[in-house]
Order: sequence, then structure tokens, then C-alpha cells
Amino acid sequence: MRIRWLTAAALTLSAVAGRVCADAPRDPMRPPLPVTHTAAPVERRPALTGIRRFGEQPSAILDDTVVHVGDRVGPYTVLAILDDRVLVRRGESTAELRLEPPAEGFKKPSSAPPRTTTGDN
Repeated sequence: MRIRWLTAAALTLSAVAGRVCADAPRDPMRPPLPVTHTAAPVERRPALTGIRRFGEQPSAILDDTVVHVGDRVGPYTVLAILDDRVLVRRGESTAELRLEPPAEGFKKPSSAPPRTTTGDN
């Protein structure tokens, strides 16, 4: 019986001690607790990957979607499609999207003549 009483007393004391430690004033010589900040999400502009002109109506490729003047991509409305850039509007602000350079993984075609194989293998 005494062991049960000691176990119950120990559990009660540990619960009380945990609450007391949580409510205790902080030591002024101890460094402050780290503060974590969460950054506000930044909405990116659509990526312009291509411009095509067939006849009078130009088209552009924004975020892998073919668009024309007046189309919407997310919160952006296409205002104009020019030879090397696209003008878009979001709310009251206007942005200019330029063609992105090709990825580094692409190689230029070789200017050397192609190899020919002979039948002497």
C-alpha cells in the first residue's frame, strides 16, 4: 500500500513541478528564446517561355499555357504580346515579362561536319 501512495505522490509532484517551472520567471542572464518568423508567401510572375506570331494574332507561352491578348494567367491579364516580351497587368500595376534564356543544359549544335562511318569495321 505504501508503494502505491509513494507512486501517486511522485506523479502529483512531477505534474505540479512542471506547471511551476512553466510559470516561473525567466532568468535575466539567460539568452532569449529563438523567435521563428514565417515569411509571407511571395507570388511569382508567370514565366514567359515562348512567343509565336501567326498572321495578325500573336500568342505567348506563359507557365506552359498558350495565351493571347486579354487572356488571364492566375491574377495576371495579358495586355500586349511584343516580339521579345509580354506586358501583363495585376490590379493597378503593370509588369513586363521577358523571354528567359535557354537552360544551361542545352548545347549549341556543332559546326563540325558530321562523322561518316566506313564499311571497314
